[in-house]
Amino acid sequence: MTSHLQKTDHRTAEACAFIRLEREDTANGRIIWSLLEHRMDAILDVCFSRITQNGTADMDNDRTVDFFLWQVDHWRRLFTGAMDEAYAAGIRRTGVAHNLSGVDLRWYTVVYTTIANEIVKVIAMAFEGDGRKIAALVGTLSRHIAVDSQMTLSAYNAHLVD
Repeated sequence: MTSHLQKTDHRTAEACAFIRLEREDTANGRIIWSLLEHRMDAILDVCFSRITQNGTADMDNDRTVDFFLWQVDHWRRLFTGAMDEAYAAGIRRTGVAHNLSGVDLRWYTVVYTTIANEIVKVIAMAFEGDGRKIAALVGTLSRHIAVDSQMTLSAYNAHLVD
């Protein structure tokens, strides 16, 4: 019998096609990562300071460091790799891990949006005065996030059903 989680395997290409993730987005993703590579720690600091102030997550220092390192790697892979089945398999594992660790989907969305907003600020500052470039990069950011979060949430929900 096929599990609900296994049925999410083919959805990567489907999601990329639906959101119209194109070759230009691959190049733009690499540009975005080049802007973020040395700024991710600061971006994540903003996010984590909000999490700890709010008491959203009960994480000890070891878990926080692990999560921090995982987040940097996640965003690097999102913008520099291919959204292929290997990437999708990693995202499915992430969705299941989020489910098993009790991540509240409301906070998943808020944290993801907080990080995305910080990335938009970096893009806007880097290309100030070049509205077309900013629009292209923010569009790429939005499409990458849409596919990435769709895959994660699909795996999270499929694990609930299985």
